[in-house]
Amino acid sequence: MGLFTIGACCEELSRECFSVARFTNAEWVWVRRLQGAATEEGRARRILLVGASCFFVALHPMNHQSNPASVPHSLSERLVRDHLEITARGDLEAVTANVTSDYFNRRCADEPTDTRGRGPEALKATIRWLHRAFTEMRFEFHEVLVQGDRAVARVTLHARQHGPFVVHDSPDGRVTDAFPSNGRSFAVRQTHWFKIADGAIAEHDAVRDDLSMAKQLGWIPPKPMFILRMLLTRRRERRRVNVADQT
Repeated sequence: MGLFTIGACCEELSRECFSVARFTNAEWVWVRRLQGAATEEGRARRILLVGASCFFVALHPMNHQSNPASVPHSLSERLVRDHLEITARGDLEAVTANVTSDYFNRRCADEPTDTRGRGPEALKATIRWLHRAFTEMRFEFHEVLVQGDRAVARVTLHARQHGPFVVHDSPDGRVTDAFPSNGRSFAVRQTHWFKIADGAIAEHDAVRDDLSMAKQLGWIPPKPMFILRMLLTRRRERRRVNVADQT
């Protein structure tokens, strides 16, 4: 391999280094000088200078500083696993240590109104709502990935329906649907997304296979008797919510 071929490779490497490096204004002046020579006479000299610049980029302290507010990957993964396991167990006492004071669940639009606030109490309300419908809840973890202040968990949720699953898909939290229990179990894939801040979960979102859950639980395709049970359950749940709102 010729000298200038090696030089071209080094120059390409240096461009990659410069593209991700963070320099002060004064340091950028020095870097631009390294990139300035273009004649054959200056090229051999650039080979050595480029190698030195790559070494400088690798060791520059600004490129090794971590965000002081960032959370170690191991802690972030532990928070994610704890969050879902707390939900599955229904462990309300463990909620406060797992989420921030302004925690928010982006999947709360079809849940009761007390789940739509912020902080630990909103998560507790979500847990109570889920456990009223499901028991034997368990998250099977397939993968947890962490990138900066974001984390994602790919899981399978296992559970059995033992009570009505009540949907509040309205701005005022009104009961819009209610699915009575058939006593069946289900297992569905889900992906949960999290934002981490100050050593706790600050935000949650999810992509869920609710269609598969509905099929496994016998909600769809709906049979005439099940439709009648749904209507009666919805009327009963609306009365229950109205009484609760009045007290």
